[in-house]
Amino acid sequence: MNASTGGAETELELKLALPTQQAERLRRHPALRPISPHRAVIADLDAIYFDTPDLALQAQGVAVRLREAAGQWVQTVKGRGNTAGALHRRSEWETPSEGAGLDFSGIDDPVLRRLLNAPDIRNRLQPVFRTRFRRWARLLVLPDGTRIELALDEGTIEAGEHKCAISEVELELKSGRPAALFELALALQHDVALSPEPRSKAERGYRLHSGIAEQPVRTRTPVLDPAGSPALACAAFLGAGCEQLQRNRAGASVAVDSEVLHQVRVALRRLRASFGLFRSVLPADAAAPLATELRWLTGETGPARDWDVFCEQTLPKVAASFPAQAGFEALAAQAQSRRQQAHARLRLALESPRCARLQLELGHLATTLDAAPATPDDGKPAPSLREFARRNLRRRARKCLPGREELAAFDDARRHAWRIALKKLRYAGDFLLPAIARPSASRRWLSTLSSLQDILGSMNDAAVTEGLLAQLTGEDAPEAAALALVRGWLAGAASVRLQNLEVARSRLETVAVPWKN
Repeated sequence: MNASTGGAETELELKLALPTQQAERLRRHPALRPISPHRAVIADLDAIYFDTPDLALQAQGVAVRLREAAGQWVQTVKGRGNTAGALHRRSEWETPSEGAGLDFSGIDDPVLRRLLNAPDIRNRLQPVFRTRFRRWARLLVLPDGTRIELALDEGTIEAGEHKCAISEVELELKSGRPAALFELALALQHDVALSPEPRSKAERGYRLHSGIAEQPVRTRTPVLDPAGSPALACAAFLGAGCEQLQRNRAGASVAVDSEVLHQVRVALRRLRASFGLFRSVLPADAAAPLATELRWLTGETGPARDWDVFCEQTLPKVAASFPAQAGFEALAAQAQSRRQQAHARLRLALESPRCARLQLELGHLATTLDAAPATPDDGKPAPSLREFARRNLRRRARKCLPGREELAAFDDARRHAWRIALKKLRYAGDFLLPAIARPSASRRWLSTLSSLQDILGSMNDAAVTEGLLAQLTGEDAPEAAALALVRGWLAGAASVRLQNLEVARSRLETVAVPWKN
């Protein structure tokens, strides 16, 4: 860090959670021996994080801390950064601090300096939480010259009366290839239960201070350059998908929340859609096994999602329509038990080393694509994202508008295949239209497509529900009657959906496709 001038440097690091009992195994890991020419440095670090009472800096994505080590205080200011695949990238300013005071005069970003020196910020800064941990760090030099600092941190985050443990590894790139961070993590993860940690110490400290539980994290749409390459776009979507998966995976580990698990499923669907959409730019040797692993994890989410829909939507609707009918409470209790079992199975999958390795492999692939040369090895220039998008959207759209007679003849299998094709078209539109089409035209077309997809999705949910009902028992007459009412309700809703399906298909046919404008 440029401590003498206060100039900003970009920090690029991969954060990994580590079970406390495996810290010694990491320190002695054989993969570190041939690339550790320097002795480990051990330091006790005590850091105080500052913000206003209403947490104005957190709202701006800015962190201010004072860290003490061996009697010396250093002030660190971190600007708004980004996280993709547990890879953290932020601008950072470090300066020595006299007497544990704050001084922002050396920050060379005028916007950030004005923010921190504004009276309503500067005069209200106060400690909000503290971190105390021991850091074991080694500088690693890889055979290709890439330099990585490995830091193992063990300690606590403290906010008032509340505490939580720190046990994590930070791999910080000092020079060389960003992909090497993931390669090292994967080598270590063969023997140590490392898993990607998308949350910084500061983020965890703020949650501890505020008492806010983990919230569902929705999709972040990357900003794409229409003149850029499809490979860069693919890297952006893989990074965004990894971040959404990791953040919701962290939430799923501490609470049963159907929306958190739904967002896990959304992240997986978007990752799989990225693999399908950008198949031509992905290295086949890396993409094929990762696609298999994504399919596995998506399958693990299915039962939890199906029981969530049944317990939170289908059964309450039917029960509300027949308030005098007994037996629904008993059915709900059975379904809730099945739901808890499905959630427990999913959490085991999300917390497994297999899932952690999948996330690291995805992060490595995204980072590799991000650094890929603009011109492939064959010397032919890659098509622009604009050309790639129009070609792919046209091809996918041709598969998705069956005629009235053809639609009427669809059986369940063909209707399911049509639903999948529409879903792929919808994801392609979500991914690519912001880069090539007017927002108003895109919104109109995507909204119409989504309406059609929602009808098909509800028809699929009804088919899935039939399978769930087969797992419930009507042990007495009221329960058996309630089961029969659910089946009857599904049959009645199906006829209405078929009518709506034709209307929605016809409406999509009349909406102008936005990639032609």
